[in-house]
Amino acid sequence: MHDSAATIRERITQLEQAAQVARLEAMQTAARILTKKSAQFSTMPATRSEAADVALLQARYQGLQSKIQDLQTKIDWLHAQEHDHKHS
Repeated sequence: MHDSAATIRERITQLEQAAQVARLEAMQTAARILTKKSAQFSTMPATRSEAADVALLQARYQGLQSKIQDLQTKIDWLHAQEHDHKHS
């Protein structure tokens, strides 16, 4: 597959934007997890609902981390393609 430099650059930009959105959501999710955990430690033992909420948030966070890693791998690959394109 021989994409033009502009096409590669455009795809990198799109992936970087998607990664930034995922990073922001991951930070927000981490903050929500910490807030819920902090509230649990300062009050009575967590209810099943609260524990389930935290578990869901943790699962979402892990999913976002996987997505971020996948996007970064694709970005790195495209940067390599861009480099090869410029120097071939």
